[in-house]
Amino acid sequence: MTAEELEVVITNLRVEKLKEELKREVGSVMRSELRNISFGSDDDYEALIRQDEAKKVPGLGDDGVPVTLQGEEAKRAEELMKVEAFNILLSDRIPYSRKLPDARNPKYVFFVPCCFLK
Repeated sequence: MTAEELEVVITNLRVEKLKEELKREVGSVMRSELRNISFGSDDDYEALIRQDEAKKVPGLGDDGVPVTLQGEEAKRAEELMKVEAFNILLSDRIPYSRKLPDARNPKYVFFVPCCFLK
């Protein structure tokens, strides 16, 4: 085995070890958060919705403007991205009702498929 091949093997082992550590860390955080959720009455459900809405930042991501995190939040988001495959920190903060530009080709904005004309 060449020195380069050995280095690749060692690097792969380190990466796998880091992935396992990250999964354990995130898993323990998720389990502790799940323990705090009770599935009971409608009041409990409404409380969860209010709790989620409290995390939203009005105007964040409006009109498709990109949002970036800084400092420790950016580092945490990067770590979570490796496990979740999306930016869960920003996802939790972007309002459900944000405004987005119409990305359709202007030629087809008023196009009505023929199946709706029947």
